[in-house]
Amino acid sequence: MPDPGCTNAPPDAKDKAEMDESVLDQKRTCPYCSKVIETRPYWSHIATEHPAEYENSQGTWLPLYKDYATAGMEIATILMVMSELFNAKSEDIESFLMHSLYKEKVAAGTCDADAKAELAQLFGCAITDIEKRIKLGE
Repeated sequence: MPDPGCTNAPPDAKDKAEMDESVLDQKRTCPYCSKVIETRPYWSHIATEHPAEYENSQGTWLPLYKDYATAGMEIATILMVMSELFNAKSEDIESFLMHSLYKEKVAAGTCDADAKAELAQLFGCAITDIEKRIKLGE
């Protein structure tokens, strides 16, 4: 049940389209060399220029997830592709993404209950599952 104090409403279709376009127009800065990355996909720069970090860093997971989600890829497909790319368990990637997205949503002003509900809907699981994964990630 949503927190009665929460007033966040999901974006309407127009707002979502504008957010998606702004994400596509963003230029990213490489977390390793601080160069502005003008190529797409974002992770190709890291894979090419910083192969050790690419293979061993969870720092690539969240931006890559966002790129795939913006492109319209389903969460199950994203998890499968990322687990193959990084030779990691999809459960580990899913837990990391849940925790990272939760922190990001709360930092952006979404209340706790709404953030958990949004993630439960996104990942197709119960809010209690989100709460367990968030606690494990702390």
